[in-house]
Amino acid sequence: VVTYMESAARNFRERIKSVRENSTELPYISTIHGLALRILKENENYERLGLTSDFDICDDTQKSKIIKESAQRFKLEKTDLEDYTRAISVFKIGGGRFENLDKKNQKLIKFKLFFERYQNILKENNLIDYDDILINSVKLLEENDDIREYYQNICGYIIEDEAQDSSSVQQQLINILSAKHQNLIRCGDINQAITTTFSNADVKGFREFIEKNNKVTMNCSQRCAKGVWELANFVVKNSPEKNAFYDIMMQPVEGKNPKEENSIKFDIFEKAQDEQNFILHEIRNILKKNPKATIGILLRYNSQVNLWTNFINNSGLTSITRSECLEQKSIFRAIFAIMQIVLNPFDNENISSNYQTLSELGFYPSGGGELIKKFETPFIQINFDMIDEKL
Repeated sequence: VVTYMESAARNFRERIKSVRENSTELPYISTIHGLALRILKENENYERLGLTSDFDICDDTQKSKIIKESAQRFKLEKTDLEDYTRAISVFKIGGGRFENLDKKNQKLIKFKLFFERYQNILKENNLIDYDDILINSVKLLEENDDIREYYQNICGYIIEDEAQDSSSVQQQLINILSAKHQNLIRCGDINQAITTTFSNADVKGFREFIEKNNKVTMNCSQRCAKGVWELANFVVKNSPEKNAFYDIMMQPVEGKNPKEENSIKFDIFEKAQDEQNFILHEIRNILKKNPKATIGILLRYNSQVNLWTNFINNSGLTSITRSECLEQKSIFRAIFAIMQIVLNPFDNENISSNYQTLSELGFYPSGGGELIKKFETPFIQINFDMIDEKL
C-alpha cells in the first residue's frame, strides 16, 4: 500500500491493525518514496547505481540552502529563482538533456549552469534528492532483471492512495512492480488534484488509467456539509475550461453528513479588487460583533500572500502570515545555525556555512564565510590577530 504522505501511511497502519488485531500478516505500507528507498537500499542494490553505502537524502532544508547559494552566485532574480527551483524537478523527471541549446536563450543557458552546479554539490556530498530516489529506483528495476523479478514476485497486489497526486515517474514505478500480477488498484479523485502547483503530479496519466481499466465510481461523501458538496458540484459543472474537471458529482450519505447551516458560502467576482473589498467588508462585520475574533484568509498560491498582507495592513488591520515553513523563519534559522556551530566547532565548513546564514540575518558582516574556509587549522583555534580586521 503506497500513499502520498507519511501521516496517511501511519493512519492506514493503525486502521488495518484495528480491524485485524490478531493478524501477524499485514501489508507493507509506506509512502511511494519510502518504497523506492527500500528498493535502493535493500540487498545493497545501490551499488549497481554507483552509490556508496553511506549515501544520504538531501532534505528540503539542504536543498533550499544549495539553491539559495547558487542563486546568489548566478545573481538570479526572484522570479527566475522560482522558475529554476521548480525546473530542477521537472527536468529530472522528464529525463531532460541539454542538447542543441539555443545560445540566444540566456535564461536556459543560465539554468544549465545552475542545474549542473546543483547536481555537482549533491554528488560531492554523497547526496540524492527526493526525485533521485524515484528515478534511481525505476532505473534499477529497468536495468536489472533479477532485482525487477524479485520485487514483482513480492508485489502480489499494489494499492495506491491519492493517485491523482502521483507523478509520471511514480506511476512508472508502480507499473513496473505490478507488471507480473496485474493487480494494481489506484484510488484517487482527479477533481482534488490540488498539488500540481507545487509538485509534478501527472493528472493526465491517472485519467488515462481510469479510462483504460475497470473503474468503480465512489461519488458519496459523509464528511461534507451540504454547502461544501453543493459548491464542489457547482465548480465542476460550471468550469469555463473544457475537461478541466472529471464529470462526477458528489452525493451525500443519507443520515451521515454533518448539518451546519453556515458551513460555507461562495461568491464569484469579476475583478480581484471586488473580491478584496468583499473580504474586507466581511472581516469588519465580524469584528463589529466580536472585536477579539481571529480570522483566517486561505490563499491558493504563496505569491498572493504579500499582496493580501499589504492590502489588509493598509486597511488599518493587523495581519500575521503563515506562508513560511519553520526552517525558513529567521528566528529558527538563527538558533539552528548557532546550535550547529556549537555542536561542530572544529569543522571550518560547518562554521563557514552557518556564518553565512547568520550574516544574511544581520549578525555578522558579509564575506567572512569564504575567509573561514581558507584556514587550514580549525577556525576556532586561530589567533584573533591573524584575522583580517574587516571580518
